[in-house]
Amino acid sequence: MNSAKTLVSTASAAVVLLFLSGCQQPDVASLVEQAQSGRGVDLNGQNYQQYLDQVGNQGDAASGAGQTDSHDTGAGCAITEAQQKMLDEINKARAAGQDCGDEVFPPAPPLTWNCKLEQAAWAHTDDMVRNNFFSHTGSDGLDAGNRLDAAGYNWKVYGENLAAGFLTEEETIKGLLKSPGHCHNIMNPKFREFGSARVFTEGNDFISYWTHEFGTAF
Repeated sequence: MNSAKTLVSTASAAVVLLFLSGCQQPDVASLVEQAQSGRGVDLNGQNYQQYLDQVGNQGDAASGAGQTDSHDTGAGCAITEAQQKMLDEINKARAAGQDCGDEVFPPAPPLTWNCKLEQAAWAHTDDMVRNNFFSHTGSDGLDAGNRLDAAGYNWKVYGENLAAGFLTEEETIKGLLKSPGHCHNIMNPKFREFGSARVFTEGNDFISYWTHEFGTAF
């Protein structure tokens, strides 16, 4: 591996899980329990499937039972409405500057969407859904840097944030900003590009899985 390459942070997933376990609005633990029981999830008078019909584009997750943004891992990609919303939330946080708890970050330049980072994000999100786990290490034992390499992203620096159980882009970013490690990735001025993927699913430990990839290429 090129010695000039630097892993900035993968931000421990355990912090996000801890945050979710104490989340009250919505009660994520209750939502997960309902999803696992097969009773469906009630969201403002809607059942789970009705909610999914509203929050994203129709599609099959790798598990065959989820909902995802449509994606193309070929030469090109088209950012979806949900992905644009996530990018906007990231850039809104960067523009405002953030107190990450252990460090205060001044405003940072906006990130631009990168198709190869998106491809790496899809690879990991699909893997987590298909194999029902939540970790930066894939079921194949590979890490985020390996996934970026496989996607053809010639990275100089990178970072990865994971989230699970959140229902909207806004809630996801609010949750990540409460965790110093995840907040650092969002605010890191060394990053120039971004790609993300989400899947809503039933029958897994969580009803949603989110992967955010940050990077700067050579």
